[in-house]
Amino acid sequence: MMLSACTQLPTDLFTGSYTFKTSGTVTVDVTADVPIQGVDPVNLGPNVYDLTPEIGRMDIKARGNETMLVTMNVLGGDVFVFEAELTPGGFRLLPTTRTLRVGLLPELQVTVSGEAFILDGLLNVKLVYSGERMVISSLTYTITASNVVCVATKN
Repeated sequence: MMLSACTQLPTDLFTGSYTFKTSGTVTVDVTADVPIQGVDPVNLGPNVYDLTPEIGRMDIKARGNETMLVTMNVLGGDVFVFEAELTPGGFRLLPTTRTLRVGLLPELQVTVSGEAFILDGLLNVKLVYSGERMVISSLTYTITASNVVCVATKN
């Protein structure tokens, strides 16, 4: 019994298969680089947009004593893969990119990172979305804030 406790990796607390749900909002600022109605440049936002909730399966696999691979497979959607590093009390998702669809806005290529911890048996991940996209060489859509949470239960 003592030998098995000594061989346990710090990542073992998190490894396994989870069911997750992600929801939240992003704030998008829209600026126009050309005059519109005599004002140059124009700021057309910020506007807060609700994200479409996502559910799916998350797998966390140890890659060493301090690193993990986190795969999020969204039901009926995309798969996202993160490298992760242990932190005191949890782990940090290193930045990865994904396509984000928000309302009637053009698709945004965004960077996603985050911080995770376990509370009352639930894996809680605070996701951070950032990025921008220029459309028709004059409109720029920029994510200026995000409030996105992923909650996961171990299967």
